[in-house]
Amino acid sequence: MNIKVYLLLSLCFLAVQKNVSGENILFYMGVSNYSHRISIWPLVEKLAELGHNVTFISAHPPKSLANPKVHEFIPKGLRECYLKFVGTNLIEMRKQFGPARSWDGIFEFFAEANRLMVQEEEFREWFRTSSYDFVFIDSLTSDLALGLAYKFNAPYALITTTAPYTMWQPDMVGSPAETSWIPDMQLSPPEEMTLWDKIWNTLNPIIWTLHRHYVFYPKAEKLLREDLGLKDMPDLRELEASVSLVLANTHYSDDYARSYPPLVVPVGGMQCFQKLKPASKEMEAFMNSTGPEGFIYVSFGSAAQITDMPPEQKNIFFTAMRTAKTNFFLKWSDDSPKDLPKNVFTSSWVPQQTILAHPNARGFITHGGLLGIQEAMFSGLPMIVAPVFGEQDYNAQKVHNTGRGIRIELNTLTQEELDNAISSILTDPSYKENMEEASRLFKDRPENPVDTAVWWTQYILRHGPVNALRPLGLKQTWYQRRLLDVWFTIFTALVFLPLLVLILFCKLCLKCRSKRGPENLLKKRN
Repeated sequence: MNIKVYLLLSLCFLAVQKNVSGENILFYMGVSNYSHRISIWPLVEKLAELGHNVTFISAHPPKSLANPKVHEFIPKGLRECYLKFVGTNLIEMRKQFGPARSWDGIFEFFAEANRLMVQEEEFREWFRTSSYDFVFIDSLTSDLALGLAYKFNAPYALITTTAPYTMWQPDMVGSPAETSWIPDMQLSPPEEMTLWDKIWNTLNPIIWTLHRHYVFYPKAEKLLREDLGLKDMPDLRELEASVSLVLANTHYSDDYARSYPPLVVPVGGMQCFQKLKPASKEMEAFMNSTGPEGFIYVSFGSAAQITDMPPEQKNIFFTAMRTAKTNFFLKWSDDSPKDLPKNVFTSSWVPQQTILAHPNARGFITHGGLLGIQEAMFSGLPMIVAPVFGEQDYNAQKVHNTGRGIRIELNTLTQEELDNAISSILTDPSYKENMEEASRLFKDRPENPVDTAVWWTQYILRHGPVNALRPLGLKQTWYQRRLLDVWFTIFTALVFLPLLVLILFCKLCLKCRSKRGPENLLKKRN
């Protein structure tokens, strides 16, 4: 009897196991922000749970208990470079230079992080002794990692983490540039683009692509060939075109309708579909005590803090909180200020999605990071968005245009404007209704996006790079993908063909005239 029970249990166990072999998988996040880690971490843990050997390279140690099934490698050079970045007051930088300058020097910053990392003996030893079957690369910091995939002779996938699928990313995967109807990430999306907007929208991705290929990539190629010994490595532009898969942190409900090739798989909001982390007793007590008035959650992410604001801006926020007919849950990294309003609760560490999911939550004041917007959508909470850096202006304007929240500008913010914005999301039901509709669309999917990402990962592991998924545009240059060679030929023909006809006509006229000249002379003599 015991043997039968044992055999039955063994069969049941085998029946529920996934058909998975343990492959070596590398996630390379470069010097990206901590939010990039959050967006992809559910996939990392799921692959490790399924028996794969997962290595995760980033600039960040885990903020909570490390997963023992995931090997985390934090190169000192990446960490050092990132700490310099977070030492910059982004709110003050926006005030001095404006939103348009927030992308200045981004590739130079990545290049410096690469240089510091490859100089480390620890990184070089890892590079010499490691082997991987599949490499995931954050598309924002992809340059050096393309060389890693080449060294390991492994297929690679791009992951678009906290930025929309725009700028140089479509060119990386041979996609059409949908610049006539989808605004570029550096163009705060208007309700309808003007001709000037479309001109800018068309030129900007080309400028980014050319800068990457001819300024940024040569620096990375030099490091890979000279410092890491990959003497025979092809150009990074060639390696870029060998992409096998793209996992895009996007969903049609929080983005524009785009034309994706088969290798681009939208898996937006993976972090939203995970089990909620518990809040502390103090947090729970505050949230439960807010009653019908509820509370608004306030956070400016990991790269910027309200503590970074100049005193006049802090005063505007504290005055608005003090007079509002609700309570506030404020993420605050320092000790609580002396002038903190009584209806405000502060905490330096916050399980954000847990707070947003609380039934007493009434809204979200934030900087406009993509993950925060996805989590607010998931919980159906209207937003007030004050962008600080990078793609946040783009995200904030989309929230505003769709009626899911209100965009404010920190550099010109007035007391009346913030007071009115808070009052509007609390009293105007349209903001809540629009967010709840977005939430229904965001959640309604064939399967959990983590499961989608896992399936496609294992698909590439089973079959290797699949050419049927890859658009032929990967074999074309940036100008061929945009049909510039075709339009140039047509334009040339339209300009020169009439000119050629005119020249031939003139020559024919001259020839006829030259023949008629002698005939007329003979007639006059006769």
